[in-house]
Amino acid sequence: MASSTAQHGLNPIQTAGMLDICCLELITWLMRTGVEELVERYQKSSAGRAFGKLERAWLAAIFKKFATGSDGQEGKSMSTRLDSKPRDQYLKDIILALSSSDLADVLALFFPENCASIVQEAAPILHRSLLSLGSFPYLNNPAPYLTLETFQAALLILTNRDDSKLRRNMDNEDDDVYQKKLDARKFRMIFQSITNLARDTSSGNESTSRNAEDDEDLREVYEYVVSHNYQDQDLGHTVVHVQGPELAALESFPSSQSRKLDGAISYQDLKSLVKILLVTQLFDTVDPEKAAENSDQLDHVVESVTRAFGKEGSNVSWTTYERAVSQSVVSFLSNHYKIG
Repeated sequence: MASSTAQHGLNPIQTAGMLDICCLELITWLMRTGVEELVERYQKSSAGRAFGKLERAWLAAIFKKFATGSDGQEGKSMSTRLDSKPRDQYLKDIILALSSSDLADVLALFFPENCASIVQEAAPILHRSLLSLGSFPYLNNPAPYLTLETFQAALLILTNRDDSKLRRNMDNEDDDVYQKKLDARKFRMIFQSITNLARDTSSGNESTSRNAEDDEDLREVYEYVVSHNYQDQDLGHTVVHVQGPELAALESFPSSQSRKLDGAISYQDLKSLVKILLVTQLFDTVDPEKAAENSDQLDHVVESVTRAFGKEGSNVSWTTYERAVSQSVVSFLSNHYKIG
């Protein structure tokens, strides 16, 4: 009897090649599954500890009102779309998330009407940044959808609430040295989140030169999940900690590529971001509505700040960006994000 490979016109070499491809795809799938579990457990645990009950309720309400499904329809009208298939099956088929236009609608709640064009222009850049930051520790491999969990994780970083070992100043360093480390970490993460050149999102073919710096973000998240690997279970008269499932060894996860800084930001994208951040900072000093009315003066300030990063029409590299934020606009990206 002829072998099955011969029956299908395959020689042993072709068969071996197909098996190698299948094995590689299986390994890649298993690694991706492990990555998703790590990120999801970090998101759930860190958000539960960093945000208060009212803040979580506020964020959930925002999503209920503005999020759309991955099928492109509004989340709030989801109940009208359950007739065609069983509810459980339908909920598995869609993912409620904020699109770029949804995010613009959310931001519009906090800005005067005459700032609408500023919000619309910045929304795609902010959406890209939130997707990346919310995928921590894999900033260079952002999630496809801005779900509530991803949104919350991004806000943790932007509002300095992420429970980082670095943030807790474990080594009791001098305050100035410690703050510089925090700023450098945040500036680096913001750069990675808003680069708009194509990212290499491969996670299975890692260089043999992988080192501790490459895995800095991965190690931070891994250690956090391991140290918070429990859930509180209310038994009525007492609350007990229930141990969660163990994680695979850290080395089995793809590198977070924390020092992957070979991307660049377009000058125009950076200019749009600078503009909305400047208007945001005006809330604490002057009336942003009046500032927006003086558009010529606002544009002049925006141009002056953006020029610190390079020339009009250029792409801003990591070297140029780092020099600008550390020397020219050191406080610009530090503490301007708020919730509510």
